[in-house]
Amino acid sequence: ISHYGKQQMLKQAEDIFAEYINSPTSSKVLYNSMINAYAKCGKQEKAYLLYKQATGEGRDLGAVGISIAVNSLTNGGMALEK
Repeated sequence: ISHYGKQQMLKQAEDIFAEYINSPTSSKVLYNSMINAYAKCGKQEKAYLLYKQATGEGRDLGAVGISIAVNSLTNGGMALEK
């Protein structure tokens, strides 16, 4: 997911995310990687919504997840909107 995000290949990142999202081994690394891929591809709203969804489901994304979400919102000019 991280590789595809860096390469601006969001569809491939989303496909991998979708394949593993319901896996019992899905973790904060999976979510943080997808949130970061959205952020790198300029999809701050999607990054924020995925962060909200994950935390709303009780997933602890840790300091890394919070940092990615905040940086995405700030860099995308959305911090004041939220």
